[in-house]
Amino acid sequence: MGFIDSSSASVYAVLTRKGKELLAKNDGSFKIAKFAFGDDEINYQLYNINTDDDSAILNLPILEPSSNENAALRYRLITLPKGSVAIATLFVNPDYIQLSNQAVNAGITRAMIVVQTAGGVDNTYTVISRNTSLVKATVNNAGAMIDPNSAFGSAGIVRVESVGRSSGQTIVDVIGNDTGAAATIVVSVIDVGK
Repeated sequence: MGFIDSSSASVYAVLTRKGKELLAKNDGSFKIAKFAFGDDEINYQLYNINTDDDSAILNLPILEPSSNENAALRYRLITLPKGSVAIATLFVNPDYIQLSNQAVNAGITRAMIVVQTAGGVDNTYTVISRNTSLVKATVNNAGAMIDPNSAFGSAGIVRVESVGRSSGQTIVDVIGNDTGAAATIVVSVIDVGK
């Protein structure tokens, strides 16, 4: 990880692992169909509404791009439809779970979490386990049936499962692919054999 010079305007593009594989084939299958921008390194708490001085934000160091699709673009920039007055919010229920590790055949080793988008519609969600040697996370992007009178625009189910025999705590990030809304689930894995 390093910093790039922020005194000039530059755009650095980095290919994901899949993009590199397609480019290496050299058969014409590499075509850029999607790209995304993010501002992971910006600390918006530095913004002061009472002044026009943006130097605290503009002078922040800019991170080099990362090709790790599981870590890059955690805070994607989004374009809202014209007339939007609010940004979508993601809700997860529950937002904390405790699982047993795989050391013995006792206890709960997996859980289902409902993910709901309020103030927007997400057709798909992305889930990222910050510690894949402790917890595996997958998502059912088919979505759930939503009451049309509800404030929620879409929903999905996240499956979180302990892996291996380790114990500890990690976070699972959930991101709405259409709205950019994000939420986290704290997962504790305990050894019930002790």
